[in-house]
Amino acid sequence: MFGDLPPLESAAAIAQLAIQYMASPNGLVPRRFRPEPLQEGILARIPPWPRP
Repeated sequence: MFGDLPPLESAAAIAQLAIQYMASPNGLVPRRFRPEPLQEGILARIPPWPRP
């Protein structure tokens, strides 16, 4: 969960992080691998969705 993001300018970064999040086996995307706008402003980490 991120805060203080400009909505229109952040859409592509959010979509890219969603892809990275889904590909991560443990729900973690290290800060250095996140899109630039999402490397700061972290408010919380959401646990991964359980896989069947």
